[in-house]
Amino acid sequence: MAPIDLGLTLHLEGNLTIARAPALQELISNAISNDDQIIVDCSNATEADLTIIQLLISAKHTAAAFNKSLSLIAPADGVLAAAICRSAVPPSELPGIQDPTV
Repeated sequence: MAPIDLGLTLHLEGNLTIARAPALQELISNAISNDDQIIVDCSNATEADLTIIQLLISAKHTAAAFNKSLSLIAPADGVLAAAICRSAVPPSELPGIQDPTV
């Protein structure tokens, strides 16, 4: 039996803000180019702003256009969750969120 491909997990840590936007965008774009299933783990983010939310939404649409999967791991009470609440972005716009405890 062939091994199950769980895809690539990107661990985005630290400040996920406009200052790092170009590097984060390049990292996510490369992952979409090279893998069919991408999981973005933001559980160790220390700061997040609207920029990372916009990058994740864009990445979701780009992945879908290439028939690829992009999902998100982030704690429900983390800094990314707080940034999402502040942004008023509907959760349906974000990549599917996986429960990190499962």
